[in-house]
Amino acid sequence: LLLLFLFSGLAACGPRISAEDQEISMRQVELAASLRLEGNIPSALEHLRTALDRDPENVEAFLLLAYIQASRGDFATAETNARQGVDLMVAQERGGARLAEARNLLGGILMNLGRSDEAITLLHDSAVDAYNQTPHLAWYNLALAQSSAGRRDDAIESLGEAIRLRPTFCDGYYGLGQLLASDPNRLPDAETALTRAVSAEVSCGTSPALQGAWRLRGEVRTQLGRANEATADFERCIELGPDTEEGRRCQSVLSGPP
Repeated sequence: LLLLFLFSGLAACGPRISAEDQEISMRQVELAASLRLEGNIPSALEHLRTALDRDPENVEAFLLLAYIQASRGDFATAETNARQGVDLMVAQERGGARLAEARNLLGGILMNLGRSDEAITLLHDSAVDAYNQTPHLAWYNLALAQSSAGRRDDAIESLGEAIRLRPTFCDGYYGLGQLLASDPNRLPDAETALTRAVSAEVSCGTSPALQGAWRLRGEVRTQLGRANEATADFERCIELGPDTEEGRRCQSVLSGPP
């Protein structure tokens, strides 16, 4: 399973800083967000530091900073900033979709730090928040945390909720297929989930990110005794990228033992 989270809109800062500093701080965050999208991360970080100099309680600056740091693999620093953002939102009594999204971000960061039990609480709070605009991502990340904590059945239930909320959620079906494929008694269910993973949307079947779904469905079909269909899956896997790790695994299956 791969961690998924979303960073979206900006919101107003708290009331303690002067209106002028708040406005300047938010403009700096907006500039940082644009620079991030352009790939200019160093400049984005500079603008975020300026934003926090002007308004040390700018939630959006902390969250965007955490998002960038997490994207760069600096999860320890990202945790500090994401937690600061979440704590400030709670202190400022700012609920709604943004708090749910912030909790999803922090939960995902904790997952990458190997702290699944802490992540589960945050991600569950995000997933069940009625204001969450992307609850399927929180349910998906919750499943990842539960699976990491050894709660496989709970993870399957969470993925079921994710795809119920977003029936075209390719990654959700792939994650479900991965969990089901580990149980020899649930291989038919795994095949069904993996079929949805590569067909829920047209883009799913052509996405290199879902190359592993073709490989895994091929393996599941092999175990189910459907060799011809399995071969077609491995061939499709190779078409999506023969030089990737997944592509090489599929080529190895088709070429057989040396």
